[in-house]
Amino acid sequence: MTSPTRSKISRRDFLKLGGTLAAASFAAACSADQTPTATQPQIEPPVPQVVPPQAPAVTAPLAVIALNRMSFGPRPEDFDAFNALGATDEERLRAYVNQQLNPDSIDDSEFETRYTAAAFETLHKSHEQLYADHIASNPYDSNDDTYWDWYSKPTYELVDVTLLRAVYSRKQLTEVLADFWHNHFNIFFWQDDGVPLLVSYNRDVYANTCSEISGRCWKPSRSIRRCCIT
Repeated sequence: MTSPTRSKISRRDFLKLGGTLAAASFAAACSADQTPTATQPQIEPPVPQVVPPQAPAVTAPLAVIALNRMSFGPRPEDFDAFNALGATDEERLRAYVNQQLNPDSIDDSEFETRYTAAAFETLHKSHEQLYADHIASNPYDSNDDTYWDWYSKPTYELVDVTLLRAVYSRKQLTEVLADFWHNHFNIFFWQDDGVPLLVSYNRDVYANTCSEISGRCWKPSRSIRRCCIT
């Protein structure tokens, strides 16, 4: 009885077989590493909401409110004068309003001194004088700058005295109302052939504002008509 014979593998074939098996094992390992894995969702931590602190309500002193609304703005010494008018805010406010509603009772010597020192040349002129001196009978040549300086001088002086009153007059309510009425009728400052007459117009506005404060009715049509006369 003969024994089965084994097939012989040459050394070269054995090495080829070993290399094939090694390559297959390496490929399987790489394939396993590249298998995607399920990722866990990232949860962002909540962001705390910062609520800014509320600023406390600030109430301005009554002196600041009153002097800003019934004047061209307070000077430093005006606060002490207002606060000296009474023991409570109500007393001080009533006293200040009553004082401003009676402008003739107010000592306005500081403004009057400055007004006198300014030595304005044209503000005292009547409506007719303004027209005659600065429009109809202007003594200078119209081709000369001096002509226009003389023509405009009443208006420039009006600007100066208006600023002087706003800063130094104690009759602040009168000044605020006069400024309001002057602008209310939209009188163009540099209207043709009538610039010097604004002095007369403003004087009527100022005088009738005082009458209005005293309780009398103001009829501004007369002032407007006079300002438009050329």
